[in-house]
Amino acid sequence: MTIVALTALVGATTAFGDQSISRAQRFAQAQVAYQTGQYGAAKHHLRILKRSSRDADELKHLQAAFGTALAASPWSFGLNASFLPSTNINKTSSNEVFHTPLGTFQITDGGAEKSVVGLRLGARATHETMLPNGVALSYGLEINRSQFSAKRLNRTDGSVSLSWG
Repeated sequence: MTIVALTALVGATTAFGDQSISRAQRFAQAQVAYQTGQYGAAKHHLRILKRSSRDADELKHLQAAFGTALAASPWSFGLNASFLPSTNINKTSSNEVFHTPLGTFQITDGGAEKSVVGLRLGARATHETMLPNGVALSYGLEINRSQFSAKRLNRTDGSVSLSWG
């Protein structure tokens, strides 16, 4: 199918943020993004078109275009950093006496509240591939490290993700 024919096929209007752009305009944006090496933007526009497609023939061609953009850039990477304010790193209580069903407890060796700011750094890597049925399979790994002056609050978290659609 030619680009002109596919552009005509996706001619309806779709919502994007606060403005509406036609499907043909969105497809044109995907083409320009792909041709200029902005594969993430191309995949973004093609995903929107695929999700709102109501025609089987159009969907088949959009999946093929998405597969082409995906093959050009299957990996994505990201870094993150954030500050972690804590107003009570000593985990103290302003109450000295606690009444519970098990009895009354008095805190005798409680510490003073202490406020600090920690730092969280992380990285992620995601790989996406097309399955034979035209569905995109995405899997990734993310690792984050939280660092405080109080060593007991330091931690490393990891996650694995899997999605398709």
